[in-house]
Amino acid sequence: MASDVLCFFVYSVAVWVRYATILGKDVQITIAADMDDNEIITLFFSRNETAIDAVKKKYGAYYRAVINGILDSPEDREECADDVLMALWNNIPPQRPENFKGYICRLARNISIRRFRKNSALMRGKDRVTLAMDELDLAIPSGLSIEDELIRKELIEAINDYLRSKDERSRNIFLCRYYYFRKSTEIASDTGLSDSHVRTILSRMRTELKAYISKRGLL
Repeated sequence: MASDVLCFFVYSVAVWVRYATILGKDVQITIAADMDDNEIITLFFSRNETAIDAVKKKYGAYYRAVINGILDSPEDREECADDVLMALWNNIPPQRPENFKGYICRLARNISIRRFRKNSALMRGKDRVTLAMDELDLAIPSGLSIEDELIRKELIEAINDYLRSKDERSRNIFLCRYYYFRKSTEIASDTGLSDSHVRTILSRMRTELKAYISKRGLL
């Protein structure tokens, strides 16, 4: 999926060993950064707290990057990171996500946005989340609410289809801006492009997206 190629951090983690008691027996469990997702999910289903450590080692940098793109407060970031792990523990079981990385990303994003909305009641002016959503509103006019419409299956499919038609760099730039809420200057730094070039790409893609979803009869 498109989101899987974004903001991917290559990091090395030392393998460490801990002991857990299962059915009265001491069992040695090795946790590595490359532990298979199904193995981690199985740990959740067995209510083995080692699952939390495995998620932190394999995907910690990933879900923290999602959180950091939305929230600025170090305290809020840490609390949301803990909330992501708690949500995983509470949701698995009964849920068994097929795309574990994407599932973690959605949890991190939704939890961070909820925290942002809670904080925004005490803030004035527009921050990165509000500005990004205002930009995207330009591509879907006529009173449509992005917050409501993005959960509708047809619109989501149209946006995904449009993004699949774009080259990897453009797709990554678009998603970094409108899914991870990163600033254009940050995207420019990561891609080696100028800020004005990034803004031009985003402007062109918004125009194309508007035409694409209009052609699909969604406007």
